[in-house]
Parts: sequence; structure tokens; C-alpha cells
Amino acid sequence: MQQQPYSKKSIWKLFFAILLAAMVTFFLAERPLAQKSTELVSPTPTERQAMQNLIDERDRTTRRLENLRRTPKSVEERRATARNLQTIRNFYRDLTRDEEKLLEPSADDLNSNKAFLRKKDTGLTRLILDKGCNDNGIVVVASADCLTYSMPGGGSSFSFRTDQYRIRRLADLTYSDNRFKTLGVLLQGIIVRLGDVPMEQVSSETPGIGFLLEFEPSEDFQAAKIADLEFINGKSVDGFYYSRSTDALNDTTYALRSIAYKGSVFRAYENITYDELEFDKRKDVTVVFRIVSRDENGITILWRKIDSRTAPKISVNEKTEK
Repeated sequence: MQQQPYSKKSIWKLFFAILLAAMVTFFLAERPLAQKSTELVSPTPTERQAMQNLIDERDRTTRRLENLRRTPKSVEERRATARNLQTIRNFYRDLTRDEEKLLEPSADDLNSNKAFLRKKDTGLTRLILDKGCNDNGIVVVASADCLTYSMPGGGSSFSFRTDQYRIRRLADLTYSDNRFKTLGVLLQGIIVRLGDVPMEQVSSETPGIGFLLEFEPSEDFQAAKIADLEFINGKSVDGFYYSRSTDALNDTTYALRSIAYKGSVFRAYENITYDELEFDKRKDVTVVFRIVSRDENGITILWRKIDSRTAPKISVNEKTEK
């Protein structure tokens, strides 16, 4: 058979095929050199440290998440983890009906303050004298008093942000040693005695309230610590004394600014790491309150929230955590 001559179209196809093959061969032959030519310049010591900090933080976060998400290898481990998670949730639970009944204010106190309690953001709360039953939220002392007041915080610590009794680390106010104290974690608490001022008359114009409402919380951890130390030692402004704690007196109206910063507080229980603040409502609230009655177990306070704001977020670096 006679061979047909190549057409121009065929010649061009052959040419492009040869060219493509040559390009592929060249690319494969030169690829190691291309990789070598695109290597990054070595980072400076400052850049290297910055990258290491990011890596370290990533590793810490990964370990925390792994502890939270790890899959147990056996049925018994799964059961133990489930029990521990339930135990953790119980540290931060609301009261049972029996516990609510136990801490219910007296009928006389409820009737005497009925008109005031019809107003918005008001409440009447019993605070049991702190008997050391539940200092850390985990270990409950097995005394008769502690078995009676089995709720988180033993009935001595209350959160105006959640309208619930809480462990002291998540509470706005704790009644202990016949004193009012602010012991919350990542919380700036400031208490002032306003004097024998009727609760109905307290407003933003009441002497002593202005400083509380105008106080600007710092979002820097070190600056917030310095401010907190001032109130731990006590600070006098215009004849009023602002502090983290004060005597619990009759015939006295108090004001409290409780700034619960947003952030994270990691705790561990039985090899489970968790963020304690996920069990809390972080807000910035100002409350006025006064004692309306006492008994052998504690006091009852009448209260009203007069201001509520979004909680600031604290900036904590690794050095300040240690």
C-alpha cells in the first residue's frame, strides 16, 4: 500500500506533541532545583520565638481538647468518663426543689416586702453562714450542717447574674464570718456601704453609687490585678469606702458592682480538663441590697439590680497565668 504524505495539520500535531514531551521532561528534571530555589530565608530570633509561642499555645489547646474529646478504650473507661462528666456538671447545678424549700425566705419577710418584690429585677435571698462545706466545689465536708446544705456553695454564695446559688468561685456575693465578700474567679467585686438609705430611694444619683457606675474595668490582666489590689486593701473616695469585703450590718444599705470578666479558667477532674466559665453567665452588674432579717443559720437580704452591662473580656498572657 502506498504511504500517504503527512498533511500540514498532522505535522503541527506532531510538533506540539514533541514540544509537550520536551516540556514535561524538562520540568521533571528541574523540579528538585525549583524546590531548592523556593526555600524560605531563615527566620530571625524574634520571628522564631513568635512562631514557637504559637506552636506551644496550639499544643496546649490540643492537649486540652484531646482530654475533653478522647475516646476511652474500654467499656469501663467510658462508664468512668460518663460518671466524671456528670460529677462535674453537679458542681454547677441549680438547686433541687427540696433545697429551694430549705432556703426559702420566711413568710414574714415575703409579706413585709411584697410591694418591693413586684418591681423588676428584685429578689429576696437567704444566705447561710459559710460553714466551710463547699470551698472548692468538689470536696463536700460530711458534717451534719454540710449534709443539710448540700447545694453548690452550701447556701452561702449567690450569683445575681444567674439568680442562683453558686460555688463561691462563680458567685457575686458570699456571706462568711458575718461579712459580705466577693470571691469570684476572674471577677472584680466592689462593695460600698451607703448608710441607712431606703431601698426604694436608691438610684444612680444616690451618693456613693456614682463611683461604682463610673468605674472603668481594665481588660489588661496586670492592670486589673493592680486595681483589684486597691480594693482588697480598701479605697476611700468622697467619704465612701470601697472594698472587696465589708461587715454585714443591720439597718444598712449596700451597693455591689460585680464585673465577671469573660475568659477561660481551665480545671481538671479525674483526667478531664474543662473550662469552668462555660458553666457561668459572665456579666457586669450593679446591685443594691440590705439585710431584712437574721436567724441562727444566716441572714436574708432584699436586693435590686440597678445596672447590667456586657462583661469585658480579660486579656491574659501565659506569664501571668503561672
